[in-house]
Amino acid sequence: MRSSYREVLRCLLEGVQWLLDPSVKVKVAGKSGISQARSRLGAEPLKRLYETVVAPIAQPETKGAWYRQWRVVSLDGSTLDVADTAENEEAFGRPGASRGATAFPKIRFVALLENGTHVLWAACADR
Repeated sequence: MRSSYREVLRCLLEGVQWLLDPSVKVKVAGKSGISQARSRLGAEPLKRLYETVVAPIAQPETKGAWYRQWRVVSLDGSTLDVADTAENEEAFGRPGASRGATAFPKIRFVALLENGTHVLWAACADR
């Protein structure tokens, strides 16, 4: 989470380069190029990726993840800042704050949290 988009992209491309042809030079896009590509792509592919990949991962030996044969989960919810755009403000709103409204629109979500691994899965966002 502490790595920039550019660094994450560089690492991904380095892996692809290693898989395909290590002699090929790969150029990493700049910050604006990544942002523009993300806007063109939209949210749907990431939503599908999340739904396909994210799931409980606890193994039988994972501490705190099981009670007898049952997986232990908790219901968790939170808010996240989203980009300060008119579209996001209309979709998600700005919660009240002590001096008016918050600086950024916020998305609210709930999810199941797998105890022991802290994987958030089966998330549902308020729209």
